[in-house]
Amino acid sequence: MEVEDYEKLLKHVYRTAPIGLCFFDTELRYRHINQWLASINGLSVEAHLGRTISEVIPDVSVGVELLLRRVMETGEPVLEGVVDAHTPASPHQKRIFLHSYHVIMSDEGIVVGVSCIVQDITERKRAEDALVEARNQLEARVRARTAELTQSELRHRLLLESTSAVPWEADCTTWQFTYVGPQAIKLLGYPPQQWLDIDFWTSHIHPEDREFAQDYCLRSVKSKADFDFEYRMITADGRTVWIHDIVNVESEAGVPKTLRGFMFDITKRKYAQEELHESQRVLQVLSRRLLTAQDEERRGIARELHDDMTQRLAALAIQAEVLEGRMGSLTAADRQRACDLAITAQRLATDIQQISRRLHPASLNELGLVRAVRSECAAFAKREGINIEFDATEIEVELPPEVMLSTFRILQESLQNVRKHARATHVDVNLHASNGTLSLAIADNGCGIDREQQGEAGLGLVSMDERARLIGGRLTVDSMPGEGTAVRLSVPLRNPE
Repeated sequence: MEVEDYEKLLKHVYRTAPIGLCFFDTELRYRHINQWLASINGLSVEAHLGRTISEVIPDVSVGVELLLRRVMETGEPVLEGVVDAHTPASPHQKRIFLHSYHVIMSDEGIVVGVSCIVQDITERKRAEDALVEARNQLEARVRARTAELTQSELRHRLLLESTSAVPWEADCTTWQFTYVGPQAIKLLGYPPQQWLDIDFWTSHIHPEDREFAQDYCLRSVKSKADFDFEYRMITADGRTVWIHDIVNVESEAGVPKTLRGFMFDITKRKYAQEELHESQRVLQVLSRRLLTAQDEERRGIARELHDDMTQRLAALAIQAEVLEGRMGSLTAADRQRACDLAITAQRLATDIQQISRRLHPASLNELGLVRAVRSECAAFAKREGINIEFDATEIEVELPPEVMLSTFRILQESLQNVRKHARATHVDVNLHASNGTLSLAIADNGCGIDREQQGEAGLGLVSMDERARLIGGRLTVDSMPGEGTAVRLSVPLRNPE
């Protein structure tokens, strides 16, 4: 196969990739770019080739050029950088992109350029921001409701003084009212005189609460201690109202004789609590669906990258090796060109495999949680040059898929935080299951974070906490400036029936 055929094949790979791909030479001129990335810049593929980045996208070229030159000078890749910008393809709305740069070197160790991978994560970021906003709104509602409930309790005395509560008195043995305040008619719709009938109280308790209310009242009276409890009563027009009953037990010669108390209508508060619980349930369902959708999207992209793009690039690399055996008749320039193509294909295949692996951990289902975590730690240590000491015991119980995936994602996010923020040289990762609990701990020796930074949790910590919550687990983050950071996850395990 001739050099030109390799170029056509490489261009086909670039054209069909679901992400942005390009290759810069050492003068930062575009040598290869796919249609996906060219469209974002508002130009054709041909309009890029041979031109420098400052000629194509001058608005962002300064920052990008600095990164590209740093990659070529240091040989260190830039992984998953985030940038937001207006583009010719989207001039009126900022788009958010994830970009990675890798240095490309010849077999002789000479830098020949930089490969670039770009992903548009705008929609995913918007979904994550929407989740954070929904959670903030819910937490605000929880605080408001809690404040209302607290204020309601503080207002009890004021309610008593303003006669909105129903004062009452009853016999300790028969529970027959001997006095009921005039507010009683507003509570149940019955005049106070009717409340004095025998068995009025027990006969107007909601049937589902009657046994509990009578038994609780009887036991509390025997203890001779004041008490309060909540139950439902039926009004004259058939409605159900919630009652908070505060009771004082008066004894004579050590024997309970008279009950005195106040009844409060707490129906609105109860309904508000039910509404709040339902809102929390709906938010959990939505959160679970969002995280599931994100994982499904990652799985689909990873499968497409692995099954299609990686195989094509592997074929390209194999044919490039075949070409090396026929280089005798080629010019020196053509031989160098063929070598550059082979190197680019090999590097690009490696980059796509790494992206595919991070998007969806196929090893999780194949190897199980312990081996998948060990593999991820080893890959991270090799890629980032950070020492990781991994300790684990085999997990004998079968873990639900959602528990394995969420635990693995929390590990990945924790390690990414170490890479981005910790400036650590060592990380301890522990994974164990004992006493019915799955435990994961990630501790680094980095710079740590102060309490104010912990209070202003980033999107990564919010996502980790949400994943832990959805599998019934608990996530804690302990850190002090200069003392490193420890992330701990504990998940209760259900024994199989």
